[in-house]
Amino acid sequence: METRVRREPASVSRRLRNDAAMKLVVRATGVYFVSASRIAAELSLTESAASSLLARGGLRLSNRGASVGWFPAADGSGLYFYGEELSTMYASENVYWLARGRGLKVSSAPGAPALDGPGFHVQREHLEEDAFAATLASTDPDSDFWYWSSLMASLPAFRTGTYGFEASALEGASGTMATVDVHAYGATTTPHRLRVRVNGSSVGEGTFDGARPETLHFELEPSLLLEGANTVTVEAILETGVAFDVVYIDSLDVSYPRRHVALSDRAAFTAAGSGAVHVAGFTVDDALVLDVTSPQTPALVSGATRTGGAVHFEAIAGHRYFATASTAVGGPDVKAVPTLSSLRAGGADYVVIAPEGLEGASQELADYRGSQGLKTRVVMLETIHDELGFGIPSPQNVKAFLELSHGKWSPAPRFVVLAGKGTYDFKDVLRKGDNLMPPLLAATPNGLYASDNRLADFVLDDGVPDVMIGRIPVLSDEELRAYITKLQAFEGAGLGQALFLADNPDVAGNFLGDSEKLVSLLPAHVDAHRVYLSQLTLAQARQEVTAKLQAGVSYWNYIGHGGLDRFASEGLFLTADVPILSNSMTPIVASLTCSTGRFEIPGWASLGEALVMKEDGGAVAAWTPSGLSYNSQALILNEALVASLYDGNTEYLGEAIQSALETFSEEGQLRFMLSIYNLLGDPAMRLR
Repeated sequence: METRVRREPASVSRRLRNDAAMKLVVRATGVYFVSASRIAAELSLTESAASSLLARGGLRLSNRGASVGWFPAADGSGLYFYGEELSTMYASENVYWLARGRGLKVSSAPGAPALDGPGFHVQREHLEEDAFAATLASTDPDSDFWYWSSLMASLPAFRTGTYGFEASALEGASGTMATVDVHAYGATTTPHRLRVRVNGSSVGEGTFDGARPETLHFELEPSLLLEGANTVTVEAILETGVAFDVVYIDSLDVSYPRRHVALSDRAAFTAAGSGAVHVAGFTVDDALVLDVTSPQTPALVSGATRTGGAVHFEAIAGHRYFATASTAVGGPDVKAVPTLSSLRAGGADYVVIAPEGLEGASQELADYRGSQGLKTRVVMLETIHDELGFGIPSPQNVKAFLELSHGKWSPAPRFVVLAGKGTYDFKDVLRKGDNLMPPLLAATPNGLYASDNRLADFVLDDGVPDVMIGRIPVLSDEELRAYITKLQAFEGAGLGQALFLADNPDVAGNFLGDSEKLVSLLPAHVDAHRVYLSQLTLAQARQEVTAKLQAGVSYWNYIGHGGLDRFASEGLFLTADVPILSNSMTPIVASLTCSTGRFEIPGWASLGEALVMKEDGGAVAAWTPSGLSYNSQALILNEALVASLYDGNTEYLGEAIQSALETFSEEGQLRFMLSIYNLLGDPAMRLR
């Protein structure tokens, strides 16, 4: 397979009064400081004006639309706020906005020491590592499908996983038990049994059945824990009568009684009881203490005393506290904010949504369509996230934008192009750097697969997109410009000769017979070339496919079995064959098969992608599934597509695809088929 490397519900603009704004990015929970000089620079203020706003509370800090409390430095040099780590399936960075407006200042909470409270709290450690994705084992597109390890009970070398964590300031005399929660997922439908050890000592076994998530809870004496490094070992045990069993470990939660001692000049805990708390271990005597029970409206604990590296204050049972020395106060990353032109107004027939780095070629594509009479607009993906997602990335923001523009723009978009490859590695866990335009995933009986149609289905939620949508899976401006050249060449020639490929007939379908049904739909003047695997040797068929492509066809249809990198299990045509193509006429490809358009795998190019992204040949567009397809159902789509492409009236490729999807919506039985057939290419491609 081909690997390509990248070369480098409220409007935020309205909420920020169309004023300058600071975009503050937080990756970990803690107290953050923003200087007055930086505020002045980012908000286009004088330093005296910034200081005045700080003094009178004239700055509004917000997170996901809600006001967040802040407090000024005693010397007026800036402001402090409590920022929280964020972890969604799409993002790992939290975003706070600072702009002129009525601010919410942090309140004060009483904190004068009184009677001694408990000298410990229950420390909770969440242990999680995303090592691999199991999209094919999930049926919930909104679930966390990343896992830490896979345990196979039937294979001794793979039945055990060991997970480490650090513990400190252990309190063994509290009478409070330690706990371990194992968050697991049954990857097979069999019964599962897990045995858990902590530092080599067994703490119990747990069981559950089926392919589903489960949390197993274990209690243990704190004396089993060690100061410093500890291990939790999880072993999958094969149940009687079960031949094969697989369990995925998602994460672990460990809790234990811990003395009130700061770690790296920070301490975070929930008070086990009311009374005086003494938190030791600070390197300086200037610790701030916040009651963060309500994290967006924290309270500054007053009356706290600081001496000898410790801070003393009165706590309230059940309240959450965060204490930090000045040495541990962080500075948020300040991100540039694109021009917040409101997305709520405007109009365009043709919209290109582009991530940062692809705006140049995206505008060239829009200009090309504009020269053909379409009203066009390029919308930056980051602007969509900022205005409709409060700066936090999610493909749901794109869907919200398409719905908004459909309802409020005049003209409303007819064609939408997603510029950029997208993968299910939303947070770039695998460090491939190729998730430029994140997709939505769709649930199918065979797992989760990418579905750009879901992004554009917002009126009736009937599976049929409400605008014509396509994705050009590029990684750079250069790749997009090369694609535009192919597009222009195709539109200069128009739709003509066709090539039909068919796999060997088997229990999945009479692929040759189905292909002949498609050929019968062509007008008499269209030449149809056939390459049927059942009529030729594999070598002859492969040679014939290449020869026909090199000679020139404008439509290429395949029916049969397929995979990520191939037509037919035997390899009638492969991703490895794409580099040798030099066909000057690049066809539209329709592969009514399985997975040849699975563009969402990080670091890989599917056959459909490879064909479309071939610079000097290949295909100009590919309508192809991202997941497993069923031939009897795919034939409905295929017949409707061919009929529409060659009816002499359909002007755009997107219209032919829309017609096929609407026909299937009326005649098909398996709705998920509407989700997995994506267009890799421009839906506004002219057919004649």
